[in-house]
Amino acid sequence: MAHDLLDVFSKAARAGQSETSFGSCKMFVADLLNEFTESMKSDDSMPPDLKLLMAEYARNQHRFWRLITMRRLAYLLNVSLYDLLSSNYRAIQLPYKPSTLKELPTQIKPHKKVVRNHKQEYQKIVAIIEAQPIPPSLKRRARLANVSVGYMEYRFPSLVRQVVEKSQAYQKREQLVRRYRAQAAALQFFIGDRYADHTRSRKEAYRVLKEETGLPKWVLKNAIQTAYGVLQVGAG
Repeated sequence: MAHDLLDVFSKAARAGQSETSFGSCKMFVADLLNEFTESMKSDDSMPPDLKLLMAEYARNQHRFWRLITMRRLAYLLNVSLYDLLSSNYRAIQLPYKPSTLKELPTQIKPHKKVVRNHKQEYQKIVAIIEAQPIPPSLKRRARLANVSVGYMEYRFPSLVRQVVEKSQAYQKREQLVRRYRAQAAALQFFIGDRYADHTRSRKEAYRVLKEETGLPKWVLKNAIQTAYGVLQVGAG
């Protein structure tokens, strides 16, 4: 967890340190911004990044009160997040050494919104689907298209359903094929002349067939156990 958030939880947990309200926090932030604006008017030295944040405050106050915005504001004003949220008016008396967005910790830096042409993205994803000989999973398909799974699910839900269904159907077919191969190989090991020189045990069957087939461990072991059990019943 980030240091500023840990500081909030640590100080708020102390007795008598968490009595505040959203209303008082809003008033405090407004006073803090007004105080800061007045202090900067004389030399017109307000950082451009802070001007942008204050413009957001004036234009869209209901979204301004998100935690991520409060964290950025605290860093830009060189005030602790705890002081900001707890309406600590003593913070206004501190000397200002404003930061810039470039100095913000990586986890709270603003990210530019990616503007996508959804029609082009759809065509690109479809082209990738058609180019793949094996239906990949939704996650792999999103990675190939350089988009997120969430983006695909939100923008192209019907396409996502097709992708998931085709991938799942392919995986089921592959499982059946592997199971059939394992069963055929196991049966051949116990009854075929090709393996007459080998001990007809399950351990030997796994050792030999693992090398020959490269099939998954438990697919092969289950097939060997089934074949061995059937032959034992037949022999009895």
